[in-house]
Amino acid sequence: MNIDFLSVCVALVMGTALGLFYFGGLWWTLKDIHQRSRPFFFLGLSYLLRTGFCLVGFWLVLKRGIFALIISLIAFALVRFFLTRKIGSINPNLEKGSRDNAHQSG
Repeated sequence: MNIDFLSVCVALVMGTALGLFYFGGLWWTLKDIHQRSRPFFFLGLSYLLRTGFCLVGFWLVLKRGIFALIISLIAFALVRFFLTRKIGSINPNLEKGSRDNAHQSG
């Protein structure tokens, strides 16, 4: 198997960019959904746009080879991991409040 350094770099950049776009867009969508008059339409449209954009991006990466796609998917997953840690630490009271509400309703 011939591993091209440029393909690996492109795959890392593309996977990171796609992850930031997808999960950043998801965060933005959920953050602003309560302000929308038709939240289900907004959520569905956001999902279709984010997913379509990422599918096209991964298809472009796949043109460089299956190894590039695997690297790109790993970078995509790592972005999710780091964003959930970063965004989750922005408001630690949010998680505590949701646990308190779950105990009160149960």
